[in-house]
Amino acid sequence: MKRNPLPPTYARQEKTGGEYNQHLTQSVMVVPDHYHDFSETSLREKIETRKRFLQETYSFISDPQFTSGDDLPLVNSEEKTEEKFQAEYHDSLSNIRNGQSATKRQEVVKGALCGNVEAELQDIFSTAFMWVVCADLLEEEGLNEKSWSCLVEFASLEHRLELSCMAEHERREKSIHQKNGAQANSHHANLKEYLIEFLYTEAPENGWRAVKKAAHTLAPPIWHRHEKSEHRAVHETSEKKIETLITNWMNNDKSAHQAFVSNKNRRG
Repeated sequence: MKRNPLPPTYARQEKTGGEYNQHLTQSVMVVPDHYHDFSETSLREKIETRKRFLQETYSFISDPQFTSGDDLPLVNSEEKTEEKFQAEYHDSLSNIRNGQSATKRQEVVKGALCGNVEAELQDIFSTAFMWVVCADLLEEEGLNEKSWSCLVEFASLEHRLELSCMAEHERREKSIHQKNGAQANSHHANLKEYLIEFLYTEAPENGWRAVKKAAHTLAPPIWHRHEKSEHRAVHETSEKKIETLITNWMNNDKSAHQAFVSNKNRRG
C-alpha cells in the first residue's frame, strides 16, 4: 500500500537576521496541514458529507413554515423530513440498481422532494441529488474514478444550489409579507370604509392638498369611530397605526386612491 506523500503538519519558518529560526519553527509554529487532512478522507466519507449537505438543503426546501403550514412540533417535523429524504435516497439507489435510468429517477426525485419550490431550484437540487446517488453506487462497485467524476459534477453545482436557495428564501419572505398585508387589510376593512366616507364628507373647501395631510387629518376621527364600533373588541389599533394604514391605502389601494383623487381639487 502506497504511503501518503503529504506530510500531516507544516512548519511556518520565520527569518531572523537572514537565517530561518528553526527552533521557533519546531517548538511553536508547527500546525496541521489542511491538504493532508483532506487527502486522508476516504471517498466514502466524502460521499456521506455531500449526502448530509443535500439533506440539510432538503430541510430548507420542506420547511413547514413556508409550505403546508404543518402544525406538528418542530422535532417531529425534522424527523419526518429526515425520514422522507432517507427513504427517497434509498429508493433511488435501489431503483437504479434494478435498471432504472438516473435521468428518469431524477424526475421522480423532483416530484417527491421539490414540489413546493421554483423550477430552477427543483432542477439544481434534483441534479445534485442524482450525482451523489450515482457516486454512491459507483463507489459500492469499486469504480472509484467514476465515482470521483460524479462528485466533481456535484461540486460544480454547490454554489448554484446555495444561490438558488437564497433566491427561494427571498421569494418566500415576499410571499409571507404579501399574505400578512392582505390579512391586515381584511382585518381592518371597516377602517377603509370610514376612510373612503370621510374623504368625501370631511374634505376641505379646496379639496385635499396631499395624502399626508389627509391622513393626519382623518386618523383621529377614524380612530374614534373605530373605538365606538363593534370592531374594537376584535381588532385593537391606535391613531398612529391608522395614520400609517390609511396613508398606504390612499397611495396603493384602488378604491381609496380614487376617493382621494376625486376630492383632491373638487372645489378648487
